Amino acid sequence: MNYKPSDRVRISLNYHWAQGASGTIDNAPDFAKELVVRESPWEGHRRFVQGVEGVIEIYWVWFDEPQYDPDGDGPYKGSEIESDAIESLNSASKKTN
Repeated sequence: MNYKPSDRVRISLNYHWAQGASGTIDNAPDFAKELVVRESPWEGHRRFVQGVEGVIEIYWVWFDEPQYDPDGDGPYKGSEIESDAIESLNSASKKTN
């Protein structure tokens, strides 16, 4: 999938946190870029991480409502979210394969 900045999205109810939260795809903030610059750097609004079963595409999402993680930490205004857990809310979906 290829989401674009400003795309409106919702986090899947099956994801491990922020289930059902809505938000907007955007470029990752500087602090997030600095954390992973050597691992797998951000390319604007997304990055690619090597997982056990292949490459994982990750997007930055700013939440409409701050979210707490499963440990109760937060609230977080935004986070990286795996593409498989993102659902488009755009009326004319801008996703492409």
